[in-house]
Amino acid sequence: MQQPTGQSIRQKDGQPLTLDLSFSGKNNVDKAIAEAIQADLKAVGIDLKLLGEEEQSWSDRQTSGEFNLIFNDTWGPPYEPQAMVSSMRKPSHADYEAQSGLPMKAEIDQNIGKVLLSTDETARQQLYRDILTSLHEQAVYLPISYSTNIAVLHKNLSGFEFMPQANQVPLSKLSKS
Repeated sequence: MQQPTGQSIRQKDGQPLTLDLSFSGKNNVDKAIAEAIQADLKAVGIDLKLLGEEEQSWSDRQTSGEFNLIFNDTWGPPYEPQAMVSSMRKPSHADYEAQSGLPMKAEIDQNIGKVLLSTDETARQQLYRDILTSLHEQAVYLPISYSTNIAVLHKNLSGFEFMPQANQVPLSKLSKS
């Protein structure tokens, strides 16, 4: 890749180095992160087109694999890591599409099958290590952030605590102060 003198975007054979980053257009946090990534990539000569899309279009893009970069969240505890790696074997998930060109994709999928069936904790740890190391070495994922829950409560309420799942609200623990 060459960066022509006086031009900010790298080129190869006259074609600019352009990637797209798809995200849900209604997610302001992802939009802000996308804009920061766009600025960082521009500084090194990569043109990043931001695709803030309607939720269904964004979801369809994950399934079809029509993306260069795309946001993805994990479910968190108690579903991890098994839910995340299990979805990596399904063509309807962005993880599968992101990994589809890897030369060791079949081996990764085989190890996922093994780890999901194994009851040997030592073997499971090694299999997860192998899976995640392969993905790390291939730079498939960019672990850039995590979301934080926010709660706004009336001053007369007490007993609120955050739960492992973002959509869980412990209403039974709330009481008037």
